[in-house]
Amino acid sequence: MELVRLTATTWPDGKEVLDVLVRPLGEVLDLNSRFSGVWPEDYANAVPYDQASQQQQVTADDGTTRLRIVDSPFKARELLFKLLRLETPLIGHALENDLNAARILHPTIVDTALLFPHHRGLPLRFGLKMLMKKHLGRDIQMGGDKGHDSKEDARAAGDLVRLRVGEMWRKMRGEGWTKGDGEFYPPLPSGPAVASSTAVCLTMAKQQLPDGKLVYLHCSSVFNGQNALIRRPKKIRQLSESHQRSIKILTKEFTLPAIAAVAKDLLEDRIFESLPRAKLRYPELFQPPSESQEAKRVASEAEVVRTEAEAAQDAVLTSDNERGEHFEEGSQVDEPEKTLENKVRIGDCVQVEATEQQSSSEAHRTLPIPRLHPVYLPYRTQHRILHLVQALLEDCCLDFGNTWAPEMMKARRWDEPESIELTQWTRRFLQITENLPATAIIMTSGQSPKDVLLATSSLRHSAVHRLRTSAAGIMQMLKAAVTFTEALNDSKRAEKIIKIKTQLEASIEEIVQHQNLLERKLTDQFQDIARRRAELDELERSCVQEMLAADEQQRSEVGSANVNVGEEKTDVKAEEDPDDVSLVDVLYSLV
Repeated sequence: MELVRLTATTWPDGKEVLDVLVRPLGEVLDLNSRFSGVWPEDYANAVPYDQASQQQQVTADDGTTRLRIVDSPFKARELLFKLLRLETPLIGHALENDLNAARILHPTIVDTALLFPHHRGLPLRFGLKMLMKKHLGRDIQMGGDKGHDSKEDARAAGDLVRLRVGEMWRKMRGEGWTKGDGEFYPPLPSGPAVASSTAVCLTMAKQQLPDGKLVYLHCSSVFNGQNALIRRPKKIRQLSESHQRSIKILTKEFTLPAIAAVAKDLLEDRIFESLPRAKLRYPELFQPPSESQEAKRVASEAEVVRTEAEAAQDAVLTSDNERGEHFEEGSQVDEPEKTLENKVRIGDCVQVEATEQQSSSEAHRTLPIPRLHPVYLPYRTQHRILHLVQALLEDCCLDFGNTWAPEMMKARRWDEPESIELTQWTRRFLQITENLPATAIIMTSGQSPKDVLLATSSLRHSAVHRLRTSAAGIMQMLKAAVTFTEALNDSKRAEKIIKIKTQLEASIEEIVQHQNLLERKLTDQFQDIARRRAELDELERSCVQEMLAADEQQRSEVGSANVNVGEEKTDVKAEEDPDDVSLVDVLYSLV
């Protein structure tokens, strides 16, 4: 595709500043006239471009306007670049098509396909014709077979941008924004006027918009699930106000309207809704943990998987008595042993309670961050996945038995997948493997039929005995299930299990990434608490010093008063008249 016509208009008045035909470099196979609006007659009637007379229209004999033509796309780009600077916004609809055709890059664009996004998100988007009809009630591109008019499309995109800018300004003005001297000023907080210039500067700084990364980090727990689909500004502000406690770190530096404005942008870009979009927007938030943290996580998951395998083995030892299990009315039922997940959670709670009960001298010790790994799926999700995969494996066993051991199947009347349990299927197959041809069970290098057939036992026991299993343990079970179905040459069910495994991997990855965000948020909160704790400690020391200083001052004043009283009595005696002698003094002298 090459450039055949280049049209530019001013914004917002839509005045034409450039409209030229472009002579392509290569051979023209199709002018794409139905969309470009350029026909062979336009080239035949075109006149050479002359900058001095570019504003003067040239009319053909039939009354139509004759377009001016330039020799190459290079000349067309040169004319366009004379009208642009790097900071000049380039307005259009689906601008990537125009930029590709013109072979140019521009850092500042305003695309109406993004200003008016499709409700189902990209790659779906509304056409320019539909947007004009819906938002401005105007019909464009009504030429039919004559094709589009590039000037009409350019002005239509500009009008849509003007509409959106007007809507944004009305919203900002409703929030208290003002404009003067070519600058926009954020709203001042309500209440008494701020007297000092320092307070004014702090207020203005608080009106600044927070970084989107901070808003995503601290608001991801607010705008999740159905809340991630909210788009109305009023609802966003209400939700932010109702979760002020969880976004306290943000509200200390920024106002709620500022936070809500950034959250609205993130919601419209579907950042809260889609983890892949968030990872593309803020990759630094999703950096992998350090090697030491990763080693601890892997070791923790390995320990959990080992413990779960031992629990599954315990279930194997007691499975022979399952058919005879019954409970009499009123009999005591032992409480099930707590799972490893519960032990981890309870252990963390005990640690927190112990910290809370420490003496006052240790009251300021920072709480440890609870472990969020290993990952555990909701129990219903785990049960449904294992039950579904178990059913697929039993179907696979039925087909395998009908194919390679039909006499055994018929003799034992195993005509349904549920005829026997999965572990019994695998044990029966293991007994007849020596009598099966080499093509019956497809083994990979380093594996034996026993390893492959019995590897599904833990899946069966976890599903039947409702054993709580970590996500890593479930992934190992699914991996064993895939190996099992592939070994029995059941590609159809292997693909189904692979699909389940792939979806589960994505879900686990999303959970892990969200846990990383939660830990980052908790770390920030702990740092904020530590800062406030240091401020409180400083305030405590200041209060103590103030008390000691006040006590010292009061004691000093009282002591000084006593000293002055003694000095005054001495001075009075010194000034007494020696002739002024009382009767008491005479009496004392006689004695």
